[in-house]
Amino acid sequence: MMLVAKKAPWKRAPWLTLNDSTCFAAPAVAHDQTGKVISQTTAAAQYLGTALGLAPPTGLRAEAMKVALDIADIWAEAYKVRKEADSWAAAEAYAKGRLLKWLNVLEACATKYGDGSHMIGSSPTFVDFLLSNLLLVCQFMFGSDRMQPLLAQVPKVAVSFAAVMGMPGVE
Repeated sequence: MMLVAKKAPWKRAPWLTLNDSTCFAAPAVAHDQTGKVISQTTAAAQYLGTALGLAPPTGLRAEAMKVALDIADIWAEAYKVRKEADSWAAAEAYAKGRLLKWLNVLEACATKYGDGSHMIGSSPTFVDFLLSNLLLVCQFMFGSDRMQPLLAQVPKVAVSFAAVMGMPGVE
């Protein structure tokens, strides 16, 4: 999403062509000119964000990483819960319980570190894109009908999500 939003040239390559022993599995970002390869979603997002002008303000970099890692934790937890849920009732209980608690943590972070439209600082950062990825995945896993009432309870998170999704070319 960041590459599309910034209209940066990019290409998708088969994982096997990466051939970098420092990376265990996809996703990874490789820079053709420098040969630099960064794996792990959060690290790759931070790298791309910095390269694309989507880095957080210098004074909020540690806070940005904290929020980005919270998002990674939520993503992993939500995926595991949804995969192991034996019914929609179990998935909905998670969404209305622990997932909503996590979303409230993100809302508190947006209140403390953002400007009301962005998670960190006063312009989009890689954290806003990670958040958008999380929310898209949650909508897919739990359904938009279950996620919309949760997002209504975390307005700053919802605004950040809408801002990213409203960028030209971002879907």
